Amino acid sequence: MAHTHTKRRQKQKQDIGMQYVIRKTLTGSLIGTALFFALLCLAAAIILKKPIETKLFPIISLFISALSAFISGFVAVKPIRKKGILMGLCSCAPLVIIAVATVLFETGGNIGIMTAVMAGIMILCAALGGIAAVNIRQKN
Repeated sequence: MAHTHTKRRQKQKQDIGMQYVIRKTLTGSLIGTALFFALLCLAAAIILKKPIETKLFPIISLFISALSAFISGFVAVKPIRKKGILMGLCSCAPLVIIAVATVLFETGGNIGIMTAVMAGIMILCAALGGIAAVNIRQKN
């Protein structure tokens, strides 16, 4: 009887652990997505006020995408401090989907090389954010 009780308790701990990981992953994704749209709005406001060359628009959006993906991976992994690459990638998936969907909507369904580069850089930056969160030392 005690053996099944121990197994049940371990299963509950594992379920709580998995729920915690999923919650933190979704939190990182939500923060990264919110940052993505906030920075895009800020960039659009600045671009409307000051004359900026149109050549810089893709570079600005690429930087915003990379930064928001990095933050997404970092925020998701920081409380857990394990499996940085995997958790960073998982937290970035909704952000990449939203960014690509936004580009598809804006261009009328055309995916160009810049979109593929943006998605790749976002995935890389989210993984780097997860790695950074695992490796940053906590102050005691």
